[in-house]
Amino acid sequence: MDFNGIKPCFFGVLSALGVFTNDPREGWGLLQVLEGMHEKSNSQQTLAEFVRSARKVLNHRVFNSPHKRHEERWLAGWLRRVNTYLITDKKTGANDQQ
Repeated sequence: MDFNGIKPCFFGVLSALGVFTNDPREGWGLLQVLEGMHEKSNSQQTLAEFVRSARKVLNHRVFNSPHKRHEERWLAGWLRRVNTYLITDKKTGANDQQ
């Protein structure tokens, strides 16, 4: 099923990022990552700032999650994934992630 050309899985991704949430632990989504960023002068610094802010938000999410959810078990993987945004192709300087 399509919603005007937008796949339903896209809404799932946005939900996972906390864009559509009634979660009492709100404050751990993409909006908070963007709000936590400091202005930088170039794209590489901005990307590094995004990663710094995302790491902070993810740690905040795990700290505030109910203990019974054991979200700390996923934190290392989440942080590794966020760090991949910094990996660049040494020949072109382009980010490897598409």
